[in-house]
Amino acid sequence: MTYNHDPVCVCGLARSSHPVNDCARYIRATSAEGRRSGPPRNMASRYEKAPRVELTTEERKLLAGRPKTRADCVGQVRPCPWMGCRHHLALEISPHSGKIKVNFPDVELEDMAETCALDVAERGGESLDIVGRLTNLTRERIRQIEGIGLRLLARNKLLAQAHR
Repeated sequence: MTYNHDPVCVCGLARSSHPVNDCARYIRATSAEGRRSGPPRNMASRYEKAPRVELTTEERKLLAGRPKTRADCVGQVRPCPWMGCRHHLALEISPHSGKIKVNFPDVELEDMAETCALDVAERGGESLDIVGRLTNLTRERIRQIEGIGLRLLARNKLLAQAHR
């Protein structure tokens, strides 16, 4: 295979100017086993941020009615119209990538039995089957997530005791 141009190393220099394994940035970006662990940390700075969108007066009035605390949310209309809330059951937004997943693509918001995870939590414990139906996940996946959460709580409890 021939290149019309010189391939570029992770540090931005042409590979012909230095061997890639001698590059300090490449060595720092590799794990102890010598495998590449991901792009250099400054890779995100190469992407431009989206321009800030100015809201119209109508949009500002609409957002002014959005509840800011759980106490504001309790008396609101159900199904909850605020799909941007992190407790809304219709959407999941990944905190790492920002990807949006629609949990129930074939169900309209008005037809959902529950729309707020906080409403479900206030009622108390629910079975794995019910939680699975509310989140559109299987019973087994809910059990796995519950186990991960319990392990995190136990680890945090141990950390808190160690700092005393």
